Amino acid sequence: MNKKHLNYLLLLVFIIVSSCSSNRFIPGKYKNNISPFGLSSYQVDFHLNDSCTFKVTRHMSGAVELNGTYQIRRDNLYIRFLKPESTKMNDSILDALTWTEKDEFESYELKNENGVSYHYKYLIKEDKLFVYRIDNGDLVKKVDHYDDKNGRHKTKYYLKKITE
Repeated sequence: MNKKHLNYLLLLVFIIVSSCSSNRFIPGKYKNNISPFGLSSYQVDFHLNDSCTFKVTRHMSGAVELNGTYQIRRDNLYIRFLKPESTKMNDSILDALTWTEKDEFESYELKNENGVSYHYKYLIKEDKLFVYRIDNGDLVKKVDHYDDKNGRHKTKYYLKKITE
């Protein structure tokens, strides 16, 4: 095999490998696969125009929605939240447990990586979004979870695409 044929073969292999990548991100609604101890759930609706809606539902404190934008760099998806224009109060009687959009927005520190400013980061892998910790940037591999079948145990944690 001459050098020209080898180059064509290498190009063909590269095209096949890159087209078979399972890390292609498809916009839509993503929700966490489990709710650790049933206390919270996350749902993110990624739109085609690089905007998103991030919804957090917490036990006893209602739901909060933040709007934002997202960018993809290699296998990472970055979300930057937009500062809420108005604050909606939860109807909860216990003010100490009330979360507002402003409170939620301020709980995320703006970070910078690869020229991207972001509040929240995911790894795109196997058609799922794996979560990076906010406090130290480490990838979350497993979380504590409880179910009737297995009791308390560690399980993988990620966001998966949902259809409604």
